[in-house]
Amino acid sequence: MDFTYFNGRVVQLPITSTGFVYSDEGNLSLRSAASALGVVTHSIDMAPMIYPESGDDDWKYGFLEFSKNIDTYWKPFQALDALTVSEAAQREMRWLALEPQIEVGEDQVRIRMEGFHDTAYFYLRSWDKVTGVDNGDYEKLEDRVYLIRADAPEIVVSLAHDNRTS
Repeated sequence: MDFTYFNGRVVQLPITSTGFVYSDEGNLSLRSAASALGVVTHSIDMAPMIYPESGDDDWKYGFLEFSKNIDTYWKPFQALDALTVSEAAQREMRWLALEPQIEVGEDQVRIRMEGFHDTAYFYLRSWDKVTGVDNGDYEKLEDRVYLIRADAPEIVVSLAHDNRTS
């Protein structure tokens, strides 16, 4: 599963989850893809709703099942923007153009990005608490997981140590 150029102009976006119903295995797969890629994509086969074969193929039933799963499994990803395929492709083309240089210090992470355009997003996992981002912003997604938004080609993420034991 990777973001790549299908050809010189078309970005290939992976589908990280499918269907209406999730399982614990599906949840693990969803979290793994979101953590590795910083994105969640979902595909639903609409054919059963368009050409129903039973009462379970009704759109209302399918949407109810899907809504239950969004509220349960997708909760950590609510900070991620909902995008159309075209918007996601534009973001991924900008992301593929980035060449980051990362310097980790005692109480900060400095990131310089060649090929930066407009805005960039990424996940940061840290034992330390993120307290601010110069030239960007952050949102805590879960314990030790932050969504970082960069608004300039160089950002500094400030960290505070959280008295953990090694």
